[in-house]
Amino acid sequence: FRDSQPRAFVMRGCLVPLDIAFIDEGLRIVAIHTMAVEEDRAGRKKYRSGRPAKYALEVAAGALAQARVNVGDAVTFSAAITRRP
Repeated sequence: FRDSQPRAFVMRGCLVPLDIAFIDEGLRIVAIHTMAVEEDRAGRKKYRSGRPAKYALEVAAGALAQARVNVGDAVTFSAAITRRP
């Protein structure tokens, strides 16, 4: 995102469960959630960062736990990731 602020994601229309990691401007993980598929895919449940976040990383559900990723961990972006101006 262009700015850092508290964020919320929903699972509207999503067909597979996901993990989400909210990442702050200092590249630290501030929140992690496993987001479940809602039967009607309406996206009613909000998954919040709780603190300002500039980035959100979504991966397959369970992947963050399997990789032992935790709140407070530092994040490093690959040089292959391009940033928008």
